[in-house]
Amino acid sequence: MLSQLGFTPAFVQLMYRVGDSITNCVSPLYVYFPLLIGWIRQYDKKVGIGTVVSLLVPYAIVLFIMWVALLFVWYWLDLPKSKKRRIRNFHHRQEI
Repeated sequence: MLSQLGFTPAFVQLMYRVGDSITNCVSPLYVYFPLLIGWIRQYDKKVGIGTVVSLLVPYAIVLFIMWVALLFVWYWLDLPKSKKRRIRNFHHRQEI
């Protein structure tokens, strides 16, 4: 769907990676989440999943704002994603 809007596959992957990196730290399925809980439990024995998530949510919000701002600036300036690739493919756009 995004290719029909004129976005290159590289930019679509960049959007996916931004969204994925924001939610990694607050997901209990994150690989290092049990390790993080173990480190925090060394100092506070009552810490659980909810406590860790509530501590990391402000960081996730700041990451979201910063990544989305950077993404919009990159898009508006139409900076290349690689040497010869732009963000938008105007020559591949189909008329509806």
